[in-house]
Amino acid sequence: MQSTAGTVHVVAAHPPLTAFEFASSPARNAADPLLLFVAGLGDTLLSVPYLGRLAESVDKTGWRCAQALLSSSGAGWGTASVEQDAVELAKIVEYYKKKGASKVVLLGHSTGCQDAIAYLHLKRSRADMPALDGVILQAPVSDREAPGVPDVVERLVQPVYDEGRYDLDAFAPPAWAAALQTAIGITYRRFFSLVLPPGSDRVDLRRREDFFSSDLKPEYLAKVFEPVDCPLLFALSGNDATYLEHVKSQLPALLKRFATATPAPCRSQLSCIIPNASHDLDEPEPARMFIDRVTGFLQGL
Repeated sequence: MQSTAGTVHVVAAHPPLTAFEFASSPARNAADPLLLFVAGLGDTLLSVPYLGRLAESVDKTGWRCAQALLSSSGAGWGTASVEQDAVELAKIVEYYKKKGASKVVLLGHSTGCQDAIAYLHLKRSRADMPALDGVILQAPVSDREAPGVPDVVERLVQPVYDEGRYDLDAFAPPAWAAALQTAIGITYRRFFSLVLPPGSDRVDLRRREDFFSSDLKPEYLAKVFEPVDCPLLFALSGNDATYLEHVKSQLPALLKRFATATPAPCRSQLSCIIPNASHDLDEPEPARMFIDRVTGFLQGL
């Protein structure tokens, strides 16, 4: 274990909204660009192992690094939504922009990738959503296709599914939550959002966050990535345990589908599949490869 130096920025008190900015070299100041990291379901401060190394590396290229801590962090995700996360992220981006940050790039990990996509969708209709200068999606995966989830949905959910009969803000049965490998309370609304396919042919942030499943139609994927208006880097993990085997065996095709759905001017040539990488890049070499991609991406902006 080791300590990590940095500054906690209190962006809002109710709901609690903070950002932990990693300590950087004395040459950094409030005008320097910022890489803003948002983690996935269940993650907390510094729980993603590569983050400290990433912060050190981007500092050497003139960038600062901070982790967003949203009201959905830790166990809070069961009652939250990607729309709520995106609104809170916008407040953090605005906070740093007002302090003088020349650029802000959003780096999503796992479900943080859904948050990043939700941000871009909301920005099209909300004047209070600050523009992003880039987006990085590390481990953009499908909760619906995660091991164990399809079986639980088929056995327990589909036989009784009728979204209209539920109080969507009530808590789903513990056996359903167990499909997502958690014992926290999860509302029906969040559960359905995570494990069911899109309910229509349009992206509806209030109902579904299914943006990265391998079986999504090209027309729907195009709508997922339609709002992208800044450079976008994909980094898929080659040995991600959240992929079913048939998905893992077709990662090059999946990455190509994501890239094809992204507006051409925004496609980063640095998008990649990191060989032998786990979901959270907990081994040194995959983490190094990803960090090299990130620093190259930032230097190109």
